[in-house]
Amino acid sequence: MKLKRILALSLALILVFLFVLALFLAVAGASANALMAVIFSILFISVVGYAMALMYRVLKRDDKG
Repeated sequence: MKLKRILALSLALILVFLFVLALFLAVAGASANALMAVIFSILFISVVGYAMALMYRVLKRDDKG
């Protein structure tokens, strides 16, 4: 349970960093390619994290019954 909590916290921190980076790149006037790469990373990491959580929920063994 502790490992799951650490992974969730690290994923949340990575996503917060990417959001701040996207905001900074937009304000600083960076190239469109850099901004799109950060936005793609935000979406990709979110989707992969959700898919992993869903697969864990579906495939976990239920030892109670």
